[in-house]
Amino acid sequence: MASSDRLVKTPRIVIQYCTKCKWTNRAIWYTQELFQTFADPAVDIAEIALQPIVDKPGTFQVLLQVDDEVTTVFRRKFKKSQNQSYNAGTGGGDGDGDGDGSDEYDGFPDAKFLKALVKEKLNKMKQRQMGADQSQEVKVGDHLSGKGSLLNEGGVKLAGDADDNACAACKKEGA
Repeated sequence: MASSDRLVKTPRIVIQYCTKCKWTNRAIWYTQELFQTFADPAVDIAEIALQPIVDKPGTFQVLLQVDDEVTTVFRRKFKKSQNQSYNAGTGGGDGDGDGDGSDEYDGFPDAKFLKALVKEKLNKMKQRQMGADQSQEVKVGDHLSGKGSLLNEGGVKLAGDADDNACAACKKEGA
């Protein structure tokens, strides 16, 4: 079988969701949003898989796979009384098994935040595979500094703009 005919193509997003919680529509909506943003399969995301989960109630997580490496992009936090054994058994949060919970969040992300998380993790994984030490972090105000944030490449800063002209949302987050 030729490499272009592989069944599983990477980079790949896997959205695992609880069917008992009726999160199917949410998972499908995230899939559509990610496909619209990461439109070039040769560069961005080659595949998005939906995996319904029935044996672990409350599960909602987004995983990113690049070749054989898999990392957690987003995991919905469980309530303290719910599924403690499942949460502890998976190592916590970032897919590295270190239990720091850095990829666990309350509730569900809006599409823009999820896209930023995917873009950041994808860049980190690609850089790590290429041997680069530098990683691109999501920083408040990058979209105004001309550097471009993860979702707004190129920024909106004009030649005469001062750095203190941050938008209201950035000022609130940065304070």
